Amino acid sequence: MLMHQLLATNPYMSTGLNTGLLQVPWPRTRVPSHHMRELARGKFLVKSEDITLLDSIGEGEFGVVYKARLGLSKRVVAVKTLKGEFVQVEVDKFVEESLKMSRFKHAHVMGLIGVCLDAGSAPYIIMPYMANGSLLKYLKRERNNIVVLDETDEDELGEVRKRLMVICSQIASGMEYLAANKYVHRDLAARNCMIDAHFVIKITDFGLSEDVFERNYFRQDSSSGESGEAAHQVDVSREPQ
Repeated sequence: MLMHQLLATNPYMSTGLNTGLLQVPWPRTRVPSHHMRELARGKFLVKSEDITLLDSIGEGEFGVVYKARLGLSKRVVAVKTLKGEFVQVEVDKFVEESLKMSRFKHAHVMGLIGVCLDAGSAPYIIMPYMANGSLLKYLKRERNNIVVLDETDEDELGEVRKRLMVICSQIASGMEYLAANKYVHRDLAARNCMIDAHFVIKITDFGLSEDVFERNYFRQDSSSGESGEAAHQVDVSREPQ
């Protein structure tokens, strides 16, 4: 009871907790208690001692992704974390991204394996390892095999169409799932579609995604008098604050 009282009065737990569902190490990453509870309920919390980082496989302005091994099985996974200097609000948004991923259950949407909070000041988001990298890199790598010319014969043209349709249908399936669950991705791009060893494509990078239940996406258009979807069929993203 005392621990639950502390969680209720302290929005951040910087020392750790026993959830009653899962024994977890005292986190070194400061995480809001309600996020901690949700991760614990889903059994997504992973100890740093169970993670072995290998090579860096991707890097952006604010984050880095490592190839890693997880647990006694040495399962190959990807680990995403923040890099450089960052503030608490960036940590919170990073954890919120992992919570979104934990709710997704679809073949073509990146799901969550786990989150590590005791590896340092930045959390680790643990995801499936996608051996073939991003769709953007794939398209560049296969450029000569997917570009058709005037002299391309019908058989080769058919194969190219088939490969591109497989790509498009997988992405469309993932986006349909997100839409059905009331999520707007807001940053769909080839760089945010990852390909595994079996050429299964998964949509990823949900840092900018929004649950449309949480916000009113459609605004009154004072100039036209229209409102809702009829007035703004295209503009469904939040305006910059």
